[in-house]
Amino acid sequence: MSHTPARPDPAATASVVGAAPPYSGRRRRWLAGLAAMLMAAVGALVVLTGANQATAATAFVQRCGIRFCLGGKPFYFAGTNTYDVFTYGAGSGDTETQYMDKAKIDAHLANLAADKVTVLRLWMFSMENWHGFETAKGVYHEQQFALLDYVIESARRNNIRLIPVFDNYWEAYGGIDRRLQWEGLSGGQPCRGQFFNKFKCPGCFTSHKNYVSHALNRTNHYSGVKYKDEPPRI
Repeated sequence: MSHTPARPDPAATASVVGAAPPYSGRRRRWLAGLAAMLMAAVGALVVLTGANQATAATAFVQRCGIRFCLGGKPFYFAGTNTYDVFTYGAGSGDTETQYMDKAKIDAHLANLAADKVTVLRLWMFSMENWHGFETAKGVYHEQQFALLDYVIESARRNNIRLIPVFDNYWEAYGGIDRRLQWEGLSGGQPCRGQFFNKFKCPGCFTSHKNYVSHALNRTNHYSGVKYKDEPPRI
């Protein structure tokens, strides 16, 4: 005798399928707790990573015995020299859009960063009319220092530290020859050595010291920080 199985009641089936197992509430609470713990852990990692990056960006490189240190750890680096980055721009016109070429500065420093360069040496002097920092004795060119402000800012964004050079032994961009001339003395060899003699050229020391003081105490108009307090400077 054949037997036709009874069809399940759709309502009952729906009720069974839709019914929550007795431990689902606990499971949901457990999963929610686990998710919260994971989010907290990830958040802490992000905060710690950000703090470490901030420390690296704001700490000064220091001397530890015969080594350089950063944040208490040995500081090793790849460095290069772009002496003329202070000339990136037209050297005339509006300071922000013409005198300096921000795009060129940013591109150069970004390329260095891509090559893992973390220290850059550059000239921070010129007595010339074009891109001159000190165009006459004691006359400091605001637009040129504004350009360097931006170089420092771009270096900061690219995690590059700077070694600025304050004067030149050779004749390029003026150098100590120009300081000798400002004091009525001859430059070039063999006269150049007079620069280092306080008795022969006391004004040379004074003008150089005044320039360095002006530079170090300048406030970067992008960051609001004095040059001497800028972590990107080594």
